[in-house]
Amino acid sequence: MTTLSAHGFGARAQRGAVLFIALIVLVAMSLASVALIRSVDTATLGAGNIALKQSAAQAAERGVAAAMAKFDPFAVPVGFFTTVANAAESHQSAQNYCASLLPTDRRGVPLVLLNPTTANKECDLQPLASANMITTANNERLFYVIERLCTDTGTPDQAKCPLDQILPTGGTVGKGPHFGDTVPLYRVTVRVDGPRSTRHFSQVIFRP
Repeated sequence: MTTLSAHGFGARAQRGAVLFIALIVLVAMSLASVALIRSVDTATLGAGNIALKQSAAQAAERGVAAAMAKFDPFAVPVGFFTTVANAAESHQSAQNYCASLLPTDRRGVPLVLLNPTTANKECDLQPLASANMITTANNERLFYVIERLCTDTGTPDQAKCPLDQILPTGGTVGKGPHFGDTVPLYRVTVRVDGPRSTRHFSQVIFRP
């Protein structure tokens, strides 16, 4: 007759329980590792997206500067609108310039910038993708359009344009050939397309 020891049963039961608990702990650690990896990946992706947005915003400043330089007599090359008399009173397709306001979406972005590969009949603009497009070292593409804040082309006046008066700067009063003149305001809107479908719009109103 075979005799079974109660102590043997207890030892085997304990070993089985320890194995079961170890398996549960192993599964929990695996799940925690997966969650940690996902968390790190999400944080890395988020940081990358922020960096792309910041890069696009900086690139947009370059587009704004390029557009405003067209009105600068000291730019290199000299600004187009300072060399051609009354050029700002009519549309200038080659300069991405409209002498009157363009239709916009509810954000105020000109519709022509939403599809820069097509021409704009209202302003005689050629596709922006083929004129004055800027490409940065980060493979970002910049498109911009300049608008005169007037309801129509021609000589600016109060009836169709908000005019701003040229005031003295630098503490010198009453000096300068254009002191006291009234001039129209302009708006430049820049679109930046970057990696990972990044898209950024910047808009600046300025007076030459």
